[in-house]
Amino acid sequence: MSHCRISRIALVACVVLISIGARGRADDHAEPGDGAESPLEKAWSAYQIRLDAIRDEIHHLGKHPWAGEYVHSFMNETLAVAPEHGYAGARYDCQPPPIAETGSVGVNADGTIRLQREYLWRLGTFQELIPIQWSGWRFLVPTKEIQDFCNHVCSSRGDPDALGIGDWYGRLDQADRVIDGLPELLPQYRECLLRKPVHAKILGVVKIEEPDYEFMSRDYCVGRRLFVRINVGRDSGIRVGMTFDLLRKERLLEPSLLTVQMVSEHDAMGIIDEYAFRSGDDDQDAESNTSDGGKPVFEPTLQKLAPYDSGPPMPGARLVAGPLHMDPRWSEDGAAVFLKLTQAEAFKRAAEEKKVVAMFLCHDAYPVSAMMELDVWSDAAVRAWAEGACVPIRVCMDESTIPVLQKYNILHIPTVLFLDPSGRELGRIELVLDPHVFLSDARGCLSARQSEQGR
Repeated sequence: MSHCRISRIALVACVVLISIGARGRADDHAEPGDGAESPLEKAWSAYQIRLDAIRDEIHHLGKHPWAGEYVHSFMNETLAVAPEHGYAGARYDCQPPPIAETGSVGVNADGTIRLQREYLWRLGTFQELIPIQWSGWRFLVPTKEIQDFCNHVCSSRGDPDALGIGDWYGRLDQADRVIDGLPELLPQYRECLLRKPVHAKILGVVKIEEPDYEFMSRDYCVGRRLFVRINVGRDSGIRVGMTFDLLRKERLLEPSLLTVQMVSEHDAMGIIDEYAFRSGDDDQDAESNTSDGGKPVFEPTLQKLAPYDSGPPMPGARLVAGPLHMDPRWSEDGAAVFLKLTQAEAFKRAAEEKKVVAMFLCHDAYPVSAMMELDVWSDAAVRAWAEGACVPIRVCMDESTIPVLQKYNILHIPTVLFLDPSGRELGRIELVLDPHVFLSDARGCLSARQSEQGR
């Protein structure tokens, strides 16, 4: 969600809160300057009093399955909850003062907790949250967001810090705690979380919805929606709302996702949303920034680079859902074949041992990178070849690796670069998930160097 949209949400929230407060008691209508508190100021005062009481209760409770102070980083919200003194929540988008509310907390028969608003909202609205424990971590997740939370758990690769932006709260005192396995869910929600990876293939593209190009302005992103049928269903644990990662080379920003819309026993239907950017110099007109008769070229991410048309995924294209970190071949530090060397150290060793550097450029946010590690780099034949012919290193993309991307013109992830000790590129492999194909391509990249050495 863009910062502009967040600001609009915050502004609307402020307006709604003020208008609701104005319909309360007569003293809520006090004019500025008459010494009376405004509705928002009264809410803030009530919040501070309730927060002190909740903190005191939390201190005396000790260990508790859900009591504590939580933060919702995406919406700049805090939430303190305790069984006896209820809850106190604040949003810091509008100042001064922040938007605050207080209320009671109840526990439903199914184990979810119910926040009943008491102050500023007088209409008795409520929110139900699911307490979730993941090793030493604690979360409160709205019931309507549980599938999204489980999807993020799978894509996080076992790292709570990588859960991304979502509509849930994380407890404040858990940032340095180690996690293991998968979150513990209430029985009625356990089907939302796959316990192991599920691999699938596309059976066919059923329909493609194109946008109306006449209403697209310069550099504006529009969507092309693909309706796709896949070869797994309820018998594999798939349910509506789950997401699959499409295993294809990616532009350097976001992975391509398939969201399941309909499920039958042995197959399912999902959608893949793709995006397009106009690209080129600002001095060019809109028509020159497009192709195919003035229509934009689609790409599966929101990166403003030279556009390309990957076309819709073909039948047989691979997808994966579920927690890849539960694969027995998984290692948080990457495949065992990779040496723990800096780039400078790798080039030095390559010169000493008369080898080439095999630089695997990956991204933790892309399951396709993880799958290449699991299917290719963990293969015994690939590992034996790499250890004999190369100095293999793993380079995970972040801000510090931008010079590498620019130097070698890296446009897709994952990419394997074969470099001589001076840093000269001998060849590259952008995405291969078959170890036999990878070995053949890799040997081809190195054959040119061997020919040069023989002359």
